[in-house]
Order: sequence, then structure tokens, then C-alpha cells
Amino acid sequence: MPTVSDDNPLLKNFEFPPFDTIDASHVHPGMRALLKKLDSDLVELKKIVEPSWPKVVEPLEKMMDRLSLRGRKWSSC
Repeated sequence: MPTVSDDNPLLKNFEFPPFDTIDASHVHPGMRALLKKLDSDLVELKKIVEPSWPKVVEPLEKMMDRLSLRGRKWSSC
């Protein structure tokens, strides 16, 4: 199984996916690593004692944005 490396463009922060640098070999390990990271972020988010818009909704929106930006290209395949 391929390993996730620091040079996987799917694991970088971006506003628009760098499609010119993404290779098919990046997709599986990159998405698995991203889902694992988002899952741990969600666990931490659930630990908040006093939920509020900036403490819950804003971080949750950022997590969803990261996932949707990366999954959009391959969801139509």
C-alpha cells in the first residue's frame, strides 16, 4: 500500500485544488489521511463544553470545505 508523504498535494492547504500536481497515486492515500485527520478534528470539536457558532460551526465548515475541495474532482469518475 502506498504511504502518505509530505509531498502529496491533497494534504496541502489550498483554496483551489492544484490539479496540475495531483497524480492518481495521490488520491487513495491522500483521501484516507485527510479523512483520518478530519475524524480526529471532529472528535476534538465534540469535546467543546459550550458550543457556539465560532467554536463549532465555523471549524465544521472548514473541515467540510477541505473534504469537498478534494472529493469534487473524483466524485464524477
